[in-house]
Amino acid sequence: MKLSLLTPAFNEEAHVAEFIESAIGQEFTNWELLVIDDGSTDRTAEIVTEYCNKDSRIQLISCGNKVGKVQAFNQLFSKSTGDIVMIPGADDILPQGSLGLRVGQFANVQLGIKAIAYFKIRSFSEDPKFDGLTLPKGLAPSRSGPSITMNRELADVLFPIDESLPAEDVWLSRAADALADEIIQSHEIGMYYRIHSGNSNPRHKTFPKMNESLHARQLVFTKLLDCDRFQLSEQDRKELEERARVEELRYSGKTITILATSKLPMMDTLGIAASSDPRLFNLRKRFYRQLTGLRGR
Repeated sequence: MKLSLLTPAFNEEAHVAEFIESAIGQEFTNWELLVIDDGSTDRTAEIVTEYCNKDSRIQLISCGNKVGKVQAFNQLFSKSTGDIVMIPGADDILPQGSLGLRVGQFANVQLGIKAIAYFKIRSFSEDPKFDGLTLPKGLAPSRSGPSITMNRELADVLFPIDESLPAEDVWLSRAADALADEIIQSHEIGMYYRIHSGNSNPRHKTFPKMNESLHARQLVFTKLLDCDRFQLSEQDRKELEERARVEELRYSGKTITILATSKLPMMDTLGIAASSDPRLFNLRKRFYRQLTGLRGR
């Protein structure tokens, strides 16, 4: 089986070489790395091009044009040829054996079955508060972008991602939960995830900026409900409708109403409530190391 790594990159000159080297150093070799330079103003495209000239498995699909993360993923997927698809960040590092581990999860998946595999991720950061965390806590794997790995049968259903969204991971994981025939959960570390100020995750932002950024990401629930490509079960529709409803409460700062009326799992409800009020949000930031990953995603 061939593996496609789809990687948009924006101003990653400090990290992208380390990421590419971690792919080149894998024992599993049947892969392609497709990169879009999403309007970088640094040497990102130049560094990627140097690797393209040395390794035919690496391709710079386009550079110079700012299209946005989601449109970049859609373009990358349209050019990919792998049987398995993953979406690593240009600032992350693949643990040794990661590619073989991911592909191996699909060895017993029958032809025509839509399947997705999730893995644990381990953070690394110059900030001790964020460094060395295995996420999420507990037994469940992560459903964030660095973890997501799917076969072509499922990817053909999930792509293209709605380009009005700012990020890809919630669309892919929530849609996969509803549409995949098989969901594989691994306890192995699939990615070393770099936490720094340039991450798209709003953890570093002030409460007002986080509130707007998170709300834009959480509009995905309504977008999934409105997507006529997806045949969702009644149960899946009800869950997405509830998540969309609770998000509107969170965005409006209605913490008590969230706690009193949410039908979501308890840890989800508590996590959402903690992002609905600036005092709770600042408390969550203060105790990030202790609290992050408790929701099991």
